[in-house]
Amino acid sequence: MANHQTINTGIGTDVRFPYFVVDDTNSAWEHGVGYLSDATTLVRETVLRSSNTDAPINFLAGTKTVFIAPSVEHTPACYAQKTPNVATGSRLITSSYISNTGNATALTADRLMYIPYIHESGQMFDAFGLLQTVAQVGTVRIGLYDCNSSGDPGALIQEVSFSANSVGLVLGTYTARRFPPGKYWIALWSDTNPTFRSHIWYVSSDTGMCGQNYEGRPHSARYINAQSGLTGLPNPATAPDTALAANVPTPFMRPVT
Repeated sequence: MANHQTINTGIGTDVRFPYFVVDDTNSAWEHGVGYLSDATTLVRETVLRSSNTDAPINFLAGTKTVFIAPSVEHTPACYAQKTPNVATGSRLITSSYISNTGNATALTADRLMYIPYIHESGQMFDAFGLLQTVAQVGTVRIGLYDCNSSGDPGALIQEVSFSANSVGLVLGTYTARRFPPGKYWIALWSDTNPTFRSHIWYVSSDTGMCGQNYEGRPHSARYINAQSGLTGLPNPATAPDTALAANVPTPFMRPVT
């Protein structure tokens, strides 16, 4: 674009950013999160919205306009409108506060759990992790989802997996990227039943940020059972159908220092 800095000059390669691609000739557009693999090649890693019913577009040959701009998903006002939507409870995790992590909870095999999460810092992260106390033979998957227009888990943003056969700090790493501040869901699934450190859901007066009801809306972890044989987390999310009224494992995101 004339009179604009190139993305490579302003950001460089291998750094995630929210992109827009516009094909005026064919009335097509796409928005997502991606990065430059070299000075002129855009890798469209996660497509969030598009003129193709939000699916990735197979762009036709020709000139496209590519630019960076905040979208509706990346503005604080929109996050306030997309509070995680659940029916009961008053509970969530934030990046600055997690309540009472001295407990331990065994996962239910093949249960896909979604935990509401408010991310406040907007910094770079390179891993999801858990503190594991009992090992099992199997796989654990953790993912980060956005909130859709109804406040439910929406598009999968980042996923990792790791073996459940060790104890202590367990990590699933990915290429360092920045997640905009806002409201998300963290998904957790395993094909076995390892035990992880967990936190108690207290009432909001006891938990500070962890239990606040934003806009008076309640929050709670939710899950859906019988999700066997997953080779990857679903995208978009499989709608959870049950609120979890128990201790919840405490996943975290590792910041890049």
